[in-house]
Amino acid sequence: MSDQSEGQDRSDFRRRAFAVVLFNLFPLALVLQGSWRAFDVVAFYWVEAIVAGVMATLQLFTAPLSALKGGRVGSSIGSMAALIGFPLHFGFFIVMSCFLVGTFLPADTAPRRLTSPFVPLEMVLDHIDFWWWFLLIALWEAAQFTYRKVVRQAQEPLTGSPVGLAYVRLFTMFTGAFFGVLLGMATDSRIWGAVVIVAVKMAVALAVAYGDTNRTRDGAA
Repeated sequence: MSDQSEGQDRSDFRRRAFAVVLFNLFPLALVLQGSWRAFDVVAFYWVEAIVAGVMATLQLFTAPLSALKGGRVGSSIGSMAALIGFPLHFGFFIVMSCFLVGTFLPADTAPRRLTSPFVPLEMVLDHIDFWWWFLLIALWEAAQFTYRKVVRQAQEPLTGSPVGLAYVRLFTMFTGAFFGVLLGMATDSRIWGAVVIVAVKMAVALAVAYGDTNRTRDGAA
């Protein structure tokens, strides 16, 4: 690959890294400014995991059709099983993660009896503007997908598949929130939970962007 192409790749990564840093810092900036709580930051990334799961499910719809057109009946059946199994499996972890996300709710939040596993989910949804966040994140993801596929003509992201990316988002949110809870308990301040999850999320997002850049370079070599 020529020095010019390598320079373009470096410039591409810097632009994407700048956008990633801004997108992941603005929730923390809202906390420091007083508009958001630490809970809002964690819940925002929880919604981001949901968006990734929805996008992965939509892309899974095309797999059975493609297999049938190619005469691969067995592959089509397997793809249909994945289309059914993934939303159920991913959705289970989304619901269960609300037990962790809910720990970031302010201390004066009115408690509820745990009459079903969906009570933490209901509490999280009651305290966020879900559909506005969902739309904002979906537009961000669509812009990234368009840039990667249309402008850069890149291969698959670092995670290897939309399903893998969805699980990475969920794992990142859960890991950041878990260690954020521990640090928040140690310092008696929920703000540190927001700082931890932003740091973890940003590191993973930058790794994905860097991996995409390298894969684009390898594909063009």
